[in-house]
Amino acid sequence: MGILHAALLLAAGLLAACATPAIDPVDEQLDRDTGTTITRLGRPVELLATAPRGRNADPFAYLAPFETNRVGERRLFLWASVPGDSAAMPRLHCGELAASLEAPLAGGMPTVGMGLTRLPYRALAAWSAVHVIPIDAIWLDCLASDARLEVEVGEDRFASDGARSGDLAAFRERVRP
Repeated sequence: MGILHAALLLAAGLLAACATPAIDPVDEQLDRDTGTTITRLGRPVELLATAPRGRNADPFAYLAPFETNRVGERRLFLWASVPGDSAAMPRLHCGELAASLEAPLAGGMPTVGMGLTRLPYRALAAWSAVHVIPIDAIWLDCLASDARLEVEVGEDRFASDGARSGDLAAFRERVRP
């Protein structure tokens, strides 16, 4: 083997070693304080404003499902983070389904009713309002489909581009009984 060939093999090996490993779209974690297992997306789904917002207004909203499993009692939830610059209560749309998001969680304390000491996702901006609602299998199937995901906050709409539908389908398959 020539020196050039060996150098090329070494360079290829070094580049392969530097490659970012594939990220599993779904992961599990344990709330050590409550013993609750949480199945969640690796990162929330990003939604972009469908029309320009004000100069300093956040153009992003985020959605992510999660499941809690405490001693075999499994519950599904949808976490949402929306810009907190509106007094309007957000409304979630998934295809033909619609639901109002409840009052934002203040400091994460209502997580006790979920069997958690903290939420599985963090707000991605300090000015965001975080909401969590329980969902059922119908919502789970819709999230995992190619249906359009939107969040409406007052006059503002935020929509997904559908790029993460595979991750949502993987989540559904992981949590489906």
